[in-house]
Amino acid sequence: MQYTYSLILFFTVVICFVASFDRRLRFDREFVPFLKASGLVAVFFIAWDIWFTSRGVWWFDTHYTLGLVIGGLPLEEWLFFIFIPFSCIFTYFCIDKFFRLQQLSALNNLLVFVSVIVCAVVALRYADRIYTVVTAVVTILTLLTFHFVLRVEWITQASLVFTLLMLGFLPVNGILTGTGLESPIVNYNPSDFMGIRILTIPIEDAVYGYAQFLLVLYFFKKFQSRQRNDHSLVPNSKNKIMDRNHVVLVDENDQPIGQMNKLAAHEQGLLHRAFSIFIFNSRGELLLQQRAFDKYHGGGLWTNTCCSHPQYGEDLLESAQERLSFEMGIFCELTFSFAFIYYAKVENNLIEYEYDHVFTGYLDTDPILNPKEAAAFRWSPVAEVLADISVHPEQYTYWFKEALPQVINQIKQRSI
Repeated sequence: MQYTYSLILFFTVVICFVASFDRRLRFDREFVPFLKASGLVAVFFIAWDIWFTSRGVWWFDTHYTLGLVIGGLPLEEWLFFIFIPFSCIFTYFCIDKFFRLQQLSALNNLLVFVSVIVCAVVALRYADRIYTVVTAVVTILTLLTFHFVLRVEWITQASLVFTLLMLGFLPVNGILTGTGLESPIVNYNPSDFMGIRILTIPIEDAVYGYAQFLLVLYFFKKFQSRQRNDHSLVPNSKNKIMDRNHVVLVDENDQPIGQMNKLAAHEQGLLHRAFSIFIFNSRGELLLQQRAFDKYHGGGLWTNTCCSHPQYGEDLLESAQERLSFEMGIFCELTFSFAFIYYAKVENNLIEYEYDHVFTGYLDTDPILNPKEAAAFRWSPVAEVLADISVHPEQYTYWFKEALPQVINQIKQRSI
């Protein structure tokens, strides 16, 4: 009996934890951002938990715990704020990885409006019930801050995932509140909540969990982006990625024969070294970049994920990774695929004559654009890109249209 609460936590997290190491998911790479986010949010919720326990709003039957109590809370209750969010964030991560739900952001206004109104009405109606009021106020403040201050786009997407998570919430919280047990592990003072239960679970628990989930997810995304940016720069890259004003002149065997100002090389149409990067996700979609509109050529055109020119003496792979970080705010392992030479006259009397080295990589997170380099991005199935190029070729860069069929062919050959 004393292991009951511990076993609930164990079985809640074990499958998600093991699955985190699956090569198709690799959520294990997100452990540090998750621990930072859940730990930060846990500070607030544990303080709330200690406060309510001391007031007798709820209390714990220690016969179901290991007996170690910290701050009036069983050890298992402290771990609750790590284990349960882990399963929730893992589930969100998986759904977000394999399904494109961004279009749900169109419903954010409606969802926030309805949720805030319902919470406000309930708080006013049950103003004498402290659990009801505090939970409603925290949820209202969270939604209003996310929507109007932080301009979070994924509120509806997260809300849908949380609705799916209720399939796990009901059995876990059901056992904690007495389902299948002689007595509840967590007991509630009936004068401090509405008295409306889902099976044995106070409805406030669901709203409490929703607010906690949103907060952990928000900070998880923040720490995830920060980690990605920290990992994306190799030593001395900050000093090199900004200066791309020269190109390496090469012969038709890619042997360096000098260097020249980038604009002058394009005006004279001299062969020079370049690289192009194609990033795909696990759904097989290609990450496209729309070039910034004030580029010296090709402004506003859609192209591959990233492209640029290495500087004299730079390692080509290192240069490509640095530029990918600088333009798109992402980092992933790159693999050299092939090189080709192309020649094209473009606008402003410039000539693209490049020995282009093509790299491919795989990533499932959205980029963080550098607005000076990229105006927009989109993930698109390759078939759709090819179809759109056939209809609107003027909307795509010349080198992208040349390279894409070869990239597709290389991927097919590797899969045979």
